[in-house]
Amino acid sequence: MATVELKAVKREERGKERVGKLRQQGQLPAVLYGPGVPAPLALTLDRVDTEKLILKEGRDAIYELKVGRRKYRAELKEVQRDVLNENFLHVDFYALETSKRKK
Repeated sequence: MATVELKAVKREERGKERVGKLRQQGQLPAVLYGPGVPAPLALTLDRVDTEKLILKEGRDAIYELKVGRRKYRAELKEVQRDVLNENFLHVDFYALETSKRKK
């Protein structure tokens, strides 16, 4: 099973209008939640790089999200796509416990 590294930036912007501006700038909004994450983390990823990695590696990969100085191991939970052009709109990651391995 592949482990793929993604660089993410914690974001404070929330709401439809602000997230829409991120998408216009080539960014992809994402969220990380699960064990080891005290509250859901709103993140921003590079849209093109993230789309390429997810399409190549798929749902079975373990994604290592680097957020500042922290690293989170996570699985891909959900991808929301644009109905017309199939671009990614939003990605959900579920943090894995460090001792847990995906089957």
